[in-house]
Amino acid sequence: MTEFNMSFKEFKAIAKSAKCIKPYPIMDATMVDATRDGVVFEAIGDGHELWKVAKSATAINNTGRFFIPTDALDLICKLKLKATQDTIRFVADNDTFTVYTMNGKKIDMAVARFETDSFGPMPKINEYCARFGMKDFATMCDNMSNFVDASNANRVMQGIYFDWKKSRVVALEGHKIIMRDIADNMSKLDGKENAIFNLVNNYKVVKSITSEAGKINVYTDKKYVYLYNDSFMLRTRAIDAVYFQYEQIIDVPYTLTARVDRNQMSDIADYDYSVLKNVEAPMVFDIAGGKVTARSDKARVQDQIYTDHVSGEWEEFGLNPQYVKDTMSILNDDLITIHGVSYKAPFFFSDGGTYSILLLP
Repeated sequence: MTEFNMSFKEFKAIAKSAKCIKPYPIMDATMVDATRDGVVFEAIGDGHELWKVAKSATAINNTGRFFIPTDALDLICKLKLKATQDTIRFVADNDTFTVYTMNGKKIDMAVARFETDSFGPMPKINEYCARFGMKDFATMCDNMSNFVDASNANRVMQGIYFDWKKSRVVALEGHKIIMRDIADNMSKLDGKENAIFNLVNNYKVVKSITSEAGKINVYTDKKYVYLYNDSFMLRTRAIDAVYFQYEQIIDVPYTLTARVDRNQMSDIADYDYSVLKNVEAPMVFDIAGGKVTARSDKARVQDQIYTDHVSGEWEEFGLNPQYVKDTMSILNDDLITIHGVSYKAPFFFSDGGTYSILLLP
């Protein structure tokens, strides 16, 4: 018999993360593994596993493991308890487990049965390739998610690329690329495997674990991407493909530059998008004589945008107003830089160095 107590608040957080894993049909359950070192909850799904350590678990009488069906997780979470105060107790034997509450309620449920060795011990990793704050990592994934396509048959476009050699994270779709510089986040590890993290499959899981405080580490090998800290680990199979040669587009000598006011660009793009979204017309930029103007021929509106620097022989070029709008929402600095080569080539938007976004004309 296995017995332990844990806080109801922590159980709800673990259950929320576990339910984000899309399970195999024959593994629709979460394993609970009680050891002398603590209690670990493991959910396993299509190409990925999530381990979460129950920090509040106490009073383990015996070690052992049992399996909680997914519908039982929901049932326990619906208990009328005060999440910040109440404790629940698990008592499990070979066939059933019982949940006891502080106010005397109890729920008896049957454990799930599996003839499989898929559930295993939590891996031990003592190094990382990059470290992020939880909020920072969640924001990065939110920004990157706008550039990946869940419906795209090309699986590379469903992921973000951890390029350790270039100290970058990259996401793209057919008409735009976003790049984040992570040099300040990286540990000094050489020769680590670059990897494509499937953001489409793991987005809900990432959102659930990044709601916690603290840091999140990223580590990759030839098969997996690991997101982990001292209270959880997500291991997911990396997308097995060669990422597009984005550096051939981004790492070129741009001859045209203009530094413009981001807030003005955002306001104009927002307005133009609302006017033009049904007519498929571009925002037309004219950068000449030290001035930057944006206009919509359909809306008959022209706005001058503040700039403190223009160089090169620019020609008029057009961009999708929705892409410009999305780009301005991601870049952070008040002044951003537009780089170009010609009106037919992609244009590169960057802020102070954190994010860079490339848009096709």
